[in-house]
Amino acid sequence: MRAMQLLVEYADAKVEGVVQTGNDKNEIEPITLRFSEIKRILGIEVPKEKALNILEKLGFKILGKNEIAAKIEVPSYRVDDVYREIDLIEEIARINGYEQVPPTLPAKNNVAEITLEEKTIANIHNLMRSCGLNEIVTTSLIGKSLLDRYMMTYNEEQAVKVANVASEEYSMLRQTLAANVLDCFKNNWDNGQKNYWAYEIGRSYFKDHETTQKDSGVTEVKMLSGILSGDIENSKWQQVQKVDFYTIKGIFEKLLSSLGLESRILINACENINFMHPYKTAKLVMLGKQAKDIGFFGQIHPLLKDKMKLNQDAYLFEVNLDAILSCVHESIPHFKHLPQYPEVQRDMAFIIPESVTYAELQKVIKKSAQGNLFKGSEIFDVYQGEHIKEGFKSLAFRIKLQDENATLTEDVIEKQMAAVKTGLQKAYSEISFRE
Repeated sequence: MRAMQLLVEYADAKVEGVVQTGNDKNEIEPITLRFSEIKRILGIEVPKEKALNILEKLGFKILGKNEIAAKIEVPSYRVDDVYREIDLIEEIARINGYEQVPPTLPAKNNVAEITLEEKTIANIHNLMRSCGLNEIVTTSLIGKSLLDRYMMTYNEEQAVKVANVASEEYSMLRQTLAANVLDCFKNNWDNGQKNYWAYEIGRSYFKDHETTQKDSGVTEVKMLSGILSGDIENSKWQQVQKVDFYTIKGIFEKLLSSLGLESRILINACENINFMHPYKTAKLVMLGKQAKDIGFFGQIHPLLKDKMKLNQDAYLFEVNLDAILSCVHESIPHFKHLPQYPEVQRDMAFIIPESVTYAELQKVIKKSAQGNLFKGSEIFDVYQGEHIKEGFKSLAFRIKLQDENATLTEDVIEKQMAAVKTGLQKAYSEISFRE
């Protein structure tokens, strides 16, 4: 209105009428200010008359009051930043002086807690680094050309595509970390770094349900992936040993052992990954109501090796880390007295079909042993000579027995070994024992 008045006085303007648009009413409901809350929040006593006087001078209107509270109307120019009781108390504290508020510590000091998931991931990082692997971080964006380069495929229906693609190399979010890990290895190889041990913990992305306002429709899966290639020890003086399948297998056995998952996650043969060697690849199987594959490790396919122009083997792994984290539980260590009586070891050799796995034999041996004397078994020899029938293999197991309350006698030992032998014969009819 003042601007209109100035135009009339100094610019010979003529007012034809006034048009009002919008609503000039204050839509903010009046705020109830409780005087007790001022003392509780600020920790000091501010007289209610002084508090109301401060608000009035700031443009707030007092609609009503009593000994307990007051009804305050917020001016239209403050509706964006004052709409709660705590906002009114902040205005009172600002004008009254922040220096009047005494510095105090919170009544309760809660120590920050580290979740089990964070502890587990930290343990995995420590284990990987202790095994000689270096951590890498790669981009979450990937393209079909990179997947084709390393003989990998993706699920078109579950792909999370980029709307406005700047480059075909970064056209979608990754469904696997293995392609990025291989590409990183290839770049290092081309630049002369032949010994390469690296791993990455990251996320893969799958669009598996409809997008809504509250849900993107994308499932993120935490993954662990890595690659090993070159020498185990970088020594110029000693004969070096190359990385092989058992190197990477040992890392995963150590990982499962450190997490206490040896009996929950098994290592089985795997032959259906097109970029992995068909006979030198293993898969991780998580047991449960329905067993499911959660990862793989092994040697890359010879065709991929030739395509990458490598003159040495490379061993790749990838595992669903969320599945592993779902199996891990907090546990309290329990201690017991060391046994006072010695452990006894007996060897047993037999010829058995090649199709029988080490894990299956371990299970049968443990089940066949009687009582609580069985303390474990391990394989120490595998033999496949000319006199061994085709399709069979010769294995030698070392069986450990111990009684915590007495020294084992020869009769007890022979009974245990006989029980194990009988159990193996029942489980495998084609087995034959060697003296």
